[in-house]
Amino acid sequence: MLKLPTELHPRIASGQIPPAAIKPLVALQRIHAGLAECAVARIDAPPAQSWEEPLTWTDLVSDPIGVLVANVEGPGTELPDGVYDFADAIPLQRFALTDAAREQLDELSAARDQPVDEFVMRFGREALERASALKATHPTKTGWAHILVGQDIADELACDHIAACLANWRAAAERTLNPASSEDADDSRDASSEEDLKEQRRRERAEQERERQRAVTHNAELGSALLKHLARLKVDADVLKILTAVDVAGDLDGVAARGARYAFPGWPTETTQKNGKIKIEYLDKGQAGAKAREFLTGAGSMAEIAGRLICLIAAARYADEHAVARSNRSFSSLSIPPGLPYSDAVPDLIDEICAQRLPEHLTATVREQRAEQREALAEHQREQQAARERLASALDHAAELTERELEQALVDVDTVHGRYSVDGHRLRKQLDAIHPTFDDHVGELDARGGHDEPVAQAA
Repeated sequence: MLKLPTELHPRIASGQIPPAAIKPLVALQRIHAGLAECAVARIDAPPAQSWEEPLTWTDLVSDPIGVLVANVEGPGTELPDGVYDFADAIPLQRFALTDAAREQLDELSAARDQPVDEFVMRFGREALERASALKATHPTKTGWAHILVGQDIADELACDHIAACLANWRAAAERTLNPASSEDADDSRDASSEEDLKEQRRRERAEQERERQRAVTHNAELGSALLKHLARLKVDADVLKILTAVDVAGDLDGVAARGARYAFPGWPTETTQKNGKIKIEYLDKGQAGAKAREFLTGAGSMAEIAGRLICLIAAARYADEHAVARSNRSFSSLSIPPGLPYSDAVPDLIDEICAQRLPEHLTATVREQRAEQREALAEHQREQQAARERLASALDHAAELTERELEQALVDVDTVHGRYSVDGHRLRKQLDAIHPTFDDHVGELDARGGHDEPVAQAA
C-alpha cells in the first residue's frame, strides 16, 4: 500500500478501494507514475456511452491495462503524459519533433492545404512491433489492445510516421504527373506492341497491390478498434434487436470468414518468404468458424457475450475483402432474415453504434452505400405509389383507355405487383376481359423488355 500515491491511502483505509485491487494498482504504478490514480478515476467514471457496462474493481483485478484503454470520460481519466493508447488518434502537438520532421510536416501541410494542428498520429502495426521490441508496450489480457509508455519512443515513432506520410504523398504526386488513367489502360489494350501490354499488366498489378495494402491496413485498424470499443456492451433495446435479427448461429463460419479472419488481431498470420517479403495468410472458412467459437467461449458475462457477437457482426459488415484475391474471398454476407418487424432497421442500428464508437473512416464507405440504398428504395417507393394511383384510376376507366394509357397501365401493374405475381396476373386478366387490344400490347411490351421488376431492398 505504501507504494501507491498518498492520495489513494484514505480510500484504501475506508474500504472504497478493495484489498484485491491493491496489487494490480501497484503493478500499474510501477509501469508509470500516475497510472494507479488514472485507473481508480476510470473505475469511478461512468461509461462514455449508455450501452456500455461501467467498469468495476473486478475488471481492474482481471485486466488492469484493459481498464486504462476502456472508453470512459471524467476527471482524471486521461492517460498521463508519456503514456498512449495505441488505438487512439493523437494530435502531433503532443510529440517533440526533430527539425527534419518539422520540415517534413510543413511540406506535407502545404501539399495537402491542411493546417499543421489538424494532423494526428495513428500508431500502426509497424510502430507496435517496434515499440514492443523496445519493451515499451503493455498489452491487455486478451492482447487486443496496448499502451505505449515512454515519451522519447513515442516522439521517435511520430517522426517516422510523418516521414512515411510524406513519402506516400510524394509517390502519389509522382503518379499524378505520370498518370496511368483508365483511358490509358483502355488505349493500351488496343496497342499492338507487346511491350505496351506488359506495361499495362504491370500497372494493373501495381494498382491491385496498392488496393490490397489499403485493405490490409483498414482491416487491421478495424479489428483493433472493434475489440477495444465494442468487446463489452450493455444489452439495450438496439443491441438486442441486432443480436436477435442477425443469424450468427446459422452461419458462424461465414460471418467469421467475411470479417474477423481479416481484421481480428492474431487471426491473420505473417510469414517471411525467402525473398524477404512478408506474406499474410488468412484462415479458411472452417478455421475462422472454429476461431470464432473459441472467441465466444471466452466471454464470461452478458456484456462480453453481447460485445463479442457485435464485434463479429461489425467485422463482417466493414472488413474489406480486397485484402485477398477474388477467388479466396468468403462469398458470405450477413444474413438478416425479414421475419422480425425491425429486421430492415438492423443495418442502420449497426452503423449507428459503430459510427459513434469507431474512427469515422472505418465505416464511412459502408454507411455511404447504405444511404444510397435507402435513397434508391425511397425513390422506388415513390414510383410505386405513383404507379398505384395511376393504376387505380386506369382500372376505374379500363374500357375507355387509349393505347398509350393501356401500355402505361401494364407497366404500372408490373411496378406495383411484379411481373409474375398472382395479383399482377389477376389484373392482366381483368384488363384482357375489358380491352380488346390487350394481347397486342402485352406482346409488344414483352418484345421490348418493357416489364420492370420491383427494386429489392438491400440490407
